[in-house]
Amino acid sequence: MNLSALGYFSLPEQTMLLSGIFTRKVFGPNMGTIKLLDNKRLIEIVLDNGGTVTKDPSGIIYTHQVNGRELKMLLRKTGADEIIYRDIILRNGGDYGFIPEIAGHIGLDINTIIDAGANIGTATGYLKSMYPQAKVVSIEPEPGNYTVLEKNMALNGFDDVVLCANAFWINNDELHIGVGVRGELAKELSFGIVDDGGIAVKGLTFKDCLALLNTEKVDLLKMDIEGAEAAFIKDREGFDYIINHTRLLAIELHEEAVDIFSFHELIDSMGLKHIQRGETTFCWR
Repeated sequence: MNLSALGYFSLPEQTMLLSGIFTRKVFGPNMGTIKLLDNKRLIEIVLDNGGTVTKDPSGIIYTHQVNGRELKMLLRKTGADEIIYRDIILRNGGDYGFIPEIAGHIGLDINTIIDAGANIGTATGYLKSMYPQAKVVSIEPEPGNYTVLEKNMALNGFDDVVLCANAFWINNDELHIGVGVRGELAKELSFGIVDDGGIAVKGLTFKDCLALLNTEKVDLLKMDIEGAEAAFIKDREGFDYIINHTRLLAIELHEEAVDIFSFHELIDSMGLKHIQRGETTFCWR
């Protein structure tokens, strides 16, 4: 076992890591140990690729080069932070790494961005690194994620990013979001709108975001809102408005909420070009 990364963990965490190797083989996987091992591997990957790692009371701060710029991201040691960071930052933007190619192909200068479903700001950080001049509205409803989002924007001096502790929605109603799990061994948390209980949060509309950006059209709308995209798609008049006021849409469709084939038929009928990259559908005129 490579011990170089252990110094970034507390003594109890180090004990869990060292003992977890044996207990995992004998008794099977333990979620706490698995998450610590995932974080340890991430530390080693970042350090091996010339990045830096710093301990923080809230977790670990990773620094990695994106588009020739240092991007700092605070990740908590529990939950899905490490998964999202790997998917986006360590994979050259992940699905969103295709945005510069599309923008170049259609002659789009990206100066305004809406990040709907920002989580802890990993995609926002990547996009600000790629398009430092862009004005960004970053929306995240879950309080714990939002706190880390604020810290990550401050770590990078992204003072011009407008942060909204709201749910991206079709109106300004009060909503309730609940937590679920998904992914291998239930490692990944997801937040979705529920009928009752959960966390109360106010809806923020697409038109609200345009007003915050002081623009009539947004260059890039990124949507990853855990199934809530179904409400936008069903609201045909509202969806038409979004399409007509968005130059490039990057939307993750969640199969439990949206029929992907029906969505592709819809955007075909609207005269949109589209392409799939990973879990993200990119749409433009």
